[in-house]
Amino acid sequence: MKYMYKTILQAKKIYKSYRIPQQVNVLQGVDITILQGEAVAITGRSGQGKSTLLHVLGTLDRPCQGTLEIAGQAVTRMSVSSIRNRHIAFVFQSFHLLDDYTAIENILMPARIARESISRGSPAYRRGLELLDKVSLSDRAHQTTKLLSGGEKQRVAIARALCNHPDIIFADEPSGNLDRLTSRSIHDLLLNYVKEEGKTLVVVTHDLELASRCDRRFSLENGILSLPE
Repeated sequence: MKYMYKTILQAKKIYKSYRIPQQVNVLQGVDITILQGEAVAITGRSGQGKSTLLHVLGTLDRPCQGTLEIAGQAVTRMSVSSIRNRHIAFVFQSFHLLDDYTAIENILMPARIARESISRGSPAYRRGLELLDKVSLSDRAHQTTKLLSGGEKQRVAIARALCNHPDIIFADEPSGNLDRLTSRSIHDLLLNYVKEEGKTLVVVTHDLELASRCDRRFSLENGILSLPE
């Protein structure tokens, strides 16, 4: 693979438990190394902790034990915000768009948070328009997202995720609410971006077709992550 030459994420001995209302051991010593330029799927039955694992790997949640490195940096209380802002993006089953904002305004939100100029003609604005073209929504740039279809909303969400050139995209059931044809187009978008840009995709999914298209597929069961036989 052209871009697969270094470790982008390494997790060692990740444990995660919840104690309320009773103790539940969700992750039990998860080890995983992910390389730049690959797509990795995490599958498993509902309730096995796939989303919890994704949130821990994506720095949205802290493990009870274990270490996590992203882009060669240890994830700590001091470094987590910087690592998340510089290297990570998320795509969820629920789109989490600002419904009263336009498509281009939603896409530019990460740049706005990073205090970049998003005025017309700025590099960030031009990048936003390029991403709209990439997701085939150039004609929806100035339409409020509440008027878009589910598939169009997910395309905007993906474009927003790509706005700041993330190294890793974490996707949690990105097509779970969409029909089969729309789902396939969303999968194409994510996987093509990984291959074309040398980025990394970590996706939690029940969709075995999507999992089969990834470079590696892991299964999470009883808190243990393994490669399916």
